[in-house]
Amino acid sequence: MKNPSKYQEAIKDHFHHSENDLLVDAKPGSGKSSTAEYVINTLPNPTKVLALAFTKTIAGSLTNRIPLSDCIHSHAYGKSFLKRSSYYEKNKYWEFTNFQGKSLVNQHQVSSSFVLVRLLELIRLSDTDIFCEDAQAIRNLSSMAYDYGLLGIRFFNDKLLDFTRKGIDWGIGWYKKTGQIDFADMLFLPVELNLDPPETYDYVFVDEVQDFSNIQIELMQLAVSDYYGKLLMVGDQNQACFKFAGAGKASIPSIKERLQPDVLPLSICYRCPTSHIELANQIYPGMEARPGAPEGEIYTWNDGYTQSQLKHLANPGDLIICRRVAPLIEQCLDFILAEIPAVVKGKGVKESLFRTFDEIQNQRGFKYSKVFDYANKWHDYWKNYFVEEYENPDTAIQDITDRYNQVIACIQAFNANSFSSLKKQIEYIFNDKSGAIQLSSIHSAKGLEADSVFVMEADKLPFKFPGMTKDDKIQESNLEYITKTRSKEKLYLLPKEEED
Repeated sequence: MKNPSKYQEAIKDHFHHSENDLLVDAKPGSGKSSTAEYVINTLPNPTKVLALAFTKTIAGSLTNRIPLSDCIHSHAYGKSFLKRSSYYEKNKYWEFTNFQGKSLVNQHQVSSSFVLVRLLELIRLSDTDIFCEDAQAIRNLSSMAYDYGLLGIRFFNDKLLDFTRKGIDWGIGWYKKTGQIDFADMLFLPVELNLDPPETYDYVFVDEVQDFSNIQIELMQLAVSDYYGKLLMVGDQNQACFKFAGAGKASIPSIKERLQPDVLPLSICYRCPTSHIELANQIYPGMEARPGAPEGEIYTWNDGYTQSQLKHLANPGDLIICRRVAPLIEQCLDFILAEIPAVVKGKGVKESLFRTFDEIQNQRGFKYSKVFDYANKWHDYWKNYFVEEYENPDTAIQDITDRYNQVIACIQAFNANSFSSLKKQIEYIFNDKSGAIQLSSIHSAKGLEADSVFVMEADKLPFKFPGMTKDDKIQESNLEYITKTRSKEKLYLLPKEEED
């Protein structure tokens, strides 16, 4: 690094002169990987360094940036604790749930087996205590489901508690017997079984720590040598948005309380122009422009720009982001019909869409020839369910309506005769293509950047709806903040166009 900033120098000096763990409050585009590379390059040899990442993608990018270290994502690190004969099975808990949870579904205590599988997953990721006294355990379950927005549970009672306890015990026992694990097990089992780490490190660099779940936080502590190990954790609480993936609603405050690290800022943004930084600082202040940063360009609906112009405005390599997914799929299909290469980013988007296909198809008497009727029936059922069962159903209704609109857009765009055929036809819109326009949900856009960024439905940000909790408001502000910090040159804020 030719000209490290005062913030980067302070981080390096801390590593050399303090025994305390360090938490870096890193603003968007502030050069986290460059800073880690700079610091690690100044460490004495031999030094054992682990770079622990939130996702496989981030781990891959760190491998080429940070020398003299093992770069791995947290799930792979957790799996390294387990016996060599262990093997991954995505649907590990489904057979157990379909058998043990059948009565809960049939008695309409929960809406589906998927909800029960998701409940078992979140218990493990959040490290929720369900083996304490019964009344407290039920309160813990209810609070956890609320915190993570898990919908579809009508009653939290002894029957549900009994199911979850049996499910967690079964998962542990089945691993011991067969070695079978799912994704959450990779994090949960090493901590729950108090397994010894295969290797410990002098220094552990942790990226995107604001999105770590409780169980990931415990796992990263196991990586540090008991004698003189040190954590360098980097994150930004204002970019925390992976609550649905099990991230703690207050991961960084939790880390501060549990580990008592020193805290230093990393505030200079090397990505965004000054005008974009000024816009982002209106949401959360504190980001600084790099020396010589250009002013950049911002275009809004006041300049006459609309989403209908995207086919003429967007170029290969540009990034289009939206809070909802349905408009992204509709726009991607519009590009493809115009023979413009485009791709929808995010594995989770495709999985959610295909799961919705399955839920509609699994209705009694389903025929694809009447697919619109069954899609409407599915949508109406869930809307009515949320109205009847939730004090503030608006969030759930918005989410289910977005899923419904995704399905309708796909059905209308392709001449399929079954959902199986439809899945095959739309698979390619999710396959990465070089030189394509990228379309992404705001959640999936974290870590992405482009010269030109288009924000669809920007006039609706941050999302507002009746009954919003404090946590809901924070998440929505975080998502708006992310949209303002992706562009290197031009930022287009496009309004939602009213339907005819």
